Amino acid sequence: MTISEQATNIVGVMQKWLQGVKGDVEVCYDLKQMWEVASQASDKVRVLITYGGEEIRGEFAVAAALGRVDRKWIVALVRGRGFNTTPGLALATQQQNAPAFYDQLDDFRNIIRSLIFDPQFCELPVDFKNVRPIAYGNNVPLNGYMVEFTVGTQLPALLDQPEELASAQAA
Repeated sequence: MTISEQATNIVGVMQKWLQGVKGDVEVCYDLKQMWEVASQASDKVRVLITYGGEEIRGEFAVAAALGRVDRKWIVALVRGRGFNTTPGLALATQQQNAPAFYDQLDDFRNIIRSLIFDPQFCELPVDFKNVRPIAYGNNVPLNGYMVEFTVGTQLPALLDQPEELASAQAA
């Protein structure tokens, strides 16, 4: 299963979850872009997805041949703070029509923990790592949390080099 196929799967699940609150999903290039997007003012709930790389499994002698990796994903949930004399109150209690942000975070985390990728290429369940606040940057506080998880993924089998690559290396 490719990186883009996994990203598309995550986007689809998050879009379905956000339908009720009319939120947005965005795939970010890296953590820097995730932070920049998260720091933009918005009154919508937003999910930001970043591919965090992968690490091959196993000892050197077998790792490349087996082609099994732990693919890391970082998915953030952010929402605007709104205008409130006690902004922290919206974290734990419903405010007007908006549910408590911590309740949304619980739902978000549990949806991620239950993600299912093609079992022919990916292990089930995903390996949930943590939930943590989005780091501050440039002294701008963010109302959001990141969930990190990995997906055990089988890489495609190694094939012989295509002729055009082999001839280019020989030159």
